[in-house]
Amino acid sequence: MSNQEPGRAGRGHVISGFFVFCLIGLFAVLATTLTLVGINAYRSVYEASAGNSEGQIALSYLRGKVRAYDGAGRVVVETMDGLDVLCLRETIDGEMYETRIYCADGGLREYFCAVGDAFDPSLGEGLTKLRSLAMRFEEPWLIRADIIKMDGTPQTAYMALRAKEAAAP
Repeated sequence: MSNQEPGRAGRGHVISGFFVFCLIGLFAVLATTLTLVGINAYRSVYEASAGNSEGQIALSYLRGKVRAYDGAGRVVVETMDGLDVLCLRETIDGEMYETRIYCADGGLREYFCAVGDAFDPSLGEGLTKLRSLAMRFEEPWLIRADIIKMDGTPQTAYMALRAKEAAAP
């Protein structure tokens, strides 16, 4: 014979089963919460890096182009239709051409044409998203580029011309 009252042993199994069920439920809630927190953290890091990379792409592109065209009279900053335009000039088969780099319609754009062709911002090929681009010569050999990314964050880059005979406006 047992010392326990009848029905009491069954109640102990119910309580221990309920306790195990509560622990499993708590584990599921915590695992779901942790997963959601991780997803949100990943999303915010991804969005921050995507926004930063657009600005870095634009500035790296400008730096690379200026370095490639560095030479006497080959790098010019002009204002066309109210936009700052980086004009990179070269001679091909005796004719003068230029690559125009500017910001219009929410993006950095590039257009290759003959020097003196009419400026039409819509003709440029889109390179990356960008809200605005302002360029100017700080010194006859130093170009300052100020961009504003799509999220409104400004960034600045300086590009030194090694030829030091660039055409400052």
